[in-house]
Amino acid sequence: MKIFTPILLSLFLILSACGPKTSSVEVSDSSIHSLGQNNVTFSQLKSAILTPKCLSCHAEVSTEAKLSAWVVAGDPEQSSLYTEVKSGSMPKGKSPLSGSDLEMVYDYIANLKVSAPTPTPTPTPSTGITYAQVKARILTPYRCSSCHSVGSETSLAKWINVSSPASSSFYTSVKSGSMPQGGSDVTASDQAFLLQYLKDYSSRH
Repeated sequence: MKIFTPILLSLFLILSACGPKTSSVEVSDSSIHSLGQNNVTFSQLKSAILTPKCLSCHAEVSTEAKLSAWVVAGDPEQSSLYTEVKSGSMPKGKSPLSGSDLEMVYDYIANLKVSAPTPTPTPTPSTGITYAQVKARILTPYRCSSCHSVGSETSLAKWINVSSPASSSFYTSVKSGSMPQGGSDVTASDQAFLLQYLKDYSSRH
């Protein structure tokens, strides 16, 4: 029995060495320290790995923007692009990535910049309807300036009641039809426009 022990031990060691590996890619201990140290560009990654090994099945990763769906910038271990090739499940129907190819994928992801959130712009307060708009829609078409000195917003101000815009003589005179004299009555939509201008003007003063 003792005579066969060395033979059996040798046979066990040989069979163990031929057993299945749990990972398709073995990264040597000497290269681990260099992971993430090389700045790999998308064009390099596409040329070396994506085009020959991935694009035949995943045309959606032909651009860096589309590849981003498979990547967590700066974190290869959380990126499906890296974990899929590291486990050997990808590329399907092709040889697993070599150790150097796997390192390239790792380095590409590790060196991606995490995008800062776009700041929400502060909304600019609306000034509402302007004097220029009132002039173009009301004062000029209804020929108000032919009888009244309303050539500027300052001169028009005497017709405006900032405390009660709806009580402004500018508005009540056109609503009653007394103004403009000798011309067409101001339409209901133009009256509403005028009232809104008076409210906007009052909020600014």
